[in-house]
Amino acid sequence: MLAIYGVNLVITLIAWFVICFAMPDVDLALEHPSLYPVIYVMEQSMSMTWVTVMLTLIVALVLFANVGETSIHPLSLASSLTSAGLLFDSSIS
Repeated sequence: MLAIYGVNLVITLIAWFVICFAMPDVDLALEHPSLYPVIYVMEQSMSMTWVTVMLTLIVALVLFANVGETSIHPLSLASSLTSAGLLFDSSIS
């Protein structure tokens, strides 16, 4: 679990440095109509069609990650209830 956080930290820092390095003008990026400097950098490096495709993929990955995270919680709750993991479970039932 800790290794996943470490890998995500490294990937995030690399992406942050690449975006900061690729940003030609910070003032223009901050004044972009979308208010996201990352989209400004993406528009400078690829066509609008590919920007849309990349942003759609990012949104889909975040959506699937959230669905996966949400589906795990009822399973862990059910397993903790059946394994007597709930505190004061005898007084509740």
